[in-house]
Amino acid sequence: LDALTTALLGGVAIGAVAAYLQWQARVAAETRLAGEQRLKEELEQELKGKVKSLADERAGRTKAERTLRERLQEKHSEGGHVFNAIGYVDSCFPGRCGAPRQGILVPSAVGKIVLSKHIPPASLEGLADYSHLWVIFVFDENTNACSEKGTNKSARTFPAKVAPPQLLGKRTGLFSTRTPHRPCPIGLTVVRIVSVDVNKRTITIAGHDLVNDTPVLDIKPYIPVYDSIPAASCAHWVREGGAPVLEVQVSEAAAAQAASIVLPAESLYPDIASLLAALREVLQLDIRSTHQGRGAAADVTDVPYEMHFDVLCVRFRTAERVVTVVELALDNVKKIRHRQPPPTPEESTAADE
Repeated sequence: LDALTTALLGGVAIGAVAAYLQWQARVAAETRLAGEQRLKEELEQELKGKVKSLADERAGRTKAERTLRERLQEKHSEGGHVFNAIGYVDSCFPGRCGAPRQGILVPSAVGKIVLSKHIPPASLEGLADYSHLWVIFVFDENTNACSEKGTNKSARTFPAKVAPPQLLGKRTGLFSTRTPHRPCPIGLTVVRIVSVDVNKRTITIAGHDLVNDTPVLDIKPYIPVYDSIPAASCAHWVREGGAPVLEVQVSEAAAAQAASIVLPAESLYPDIASLLAALREVLQLDIRSTHQGRGAAADVTDVPYEMHFDVLCVRFRTAERVVTVVELALDNVKKIRHRQPPPTPEESTAADE
């Protein structure tokens, strides 16, 4: 009986201990879960606080940006937008005389777009993969550029209607033409990319109509799938009024002068033959202005017309559908200086130091 009692009491003790251990484990698990739940709630609360803080910060930043944008818009509406050129053009056309209406008319017209020092060379990476380029520029040689109307300093005088050469004296609205005399004198032209020198920040181009030292505002690659519209239409006078192509002859005296010319380093052409080929493309378009008798024969006794092309001074006469070059000489007029944009704050600081 004593042994049985002892065994029973031992079993009860063991059961009690086991039950106690199970209760202790359950209490520990519940405590741990409660702690984890509190931690989770604390983290969720902290996360909500951070999300709200970020939302408030974003809302404040958005409001500040909106206010700044509205102030800038008010400023621009009063004084106009201000853009700095990203570079300039080193062109075979020293001046407006001789520059074609569209660059495609003179495929051999060469030039260089030289980007300013504040433009990183890496900006040109990948451009050589394209064949053509859009150039956005300023008509900075317009004769109406300095005219002002009233008290608005940004106002320019411009005609509402112009007379394109193809219309033979008739006038049409300026926005139906590509006249350089516009309310906002910004030009757009497409050119062929010859080469891209990333390190020197230069793009050699051809088939352009840009005057030397033209400020360039932006360049964009020409993408045929987006920029070419085969079904596009245009005014009949543009479609039917192409200027006649004249025959270009070189007199014996001018040919002899050309043979003796050694092109200086400033020339954009590798040799005199390629320069003369480009000159022929220019002269065959009859570059005379309307008041000079564009499209009509001139009296052979008249003083020859003069133009400057690349490094040459060219004198020529125009007869019935024939242009004759009568004199060629190296141009003693130095190309006009190249503009550089105002120095950046970093460059100004470096210069002061």
